[in-house]
Amino acid sequence: MVHSGDGFGRADMDAAHAYIVPGVRRRVANELENMAVRMHAQNRRRADLFSHPVMADYSLDLMLTALIAHEQGIALSRRAAAMANRMDLAAADAVIDQLIEARLIETHQERDHVSLSRHGADLMHKYLRAAEPQE
Repeated sequence: MVHSGDGFGRADMDAAHAYIVPGVRRRVANELENMAVRMHAQNRRRADLFSHPVMADYSLDLMLTALIAHEQGIALSRRAAAMANRMDLAAADAVIDQLIEARLIETHQERDHVSLSRHGADLMHKYLRAAEPQE
């Protein structure tokens, strides 16, 4: 598993959210990952439009970021997760710690890297499949 370091900047995270793994430049083949990227982008547009934290859903946004990283085989640094979700590190840490307590996200040997737990990944896959438009 690749680890995003503290040098993983906003442009890299934006590139990851735009269907590209930084440095690899591959198109995303995973439809669930595409859905997560689209949903995360919608959430960012909503936050931009309303310009108020009360309209943000930081827990879901962090879970979407973690799912995108999970699908790309990346263990996400807390700093990269905060940057991708336009949060300061203290606020992101607080939400991440709640997600860890809920067993949706887990830490790695280095506490600053997190990823979806198996349970969290299963629930996010179910959530995205339920959100998928029915034909």
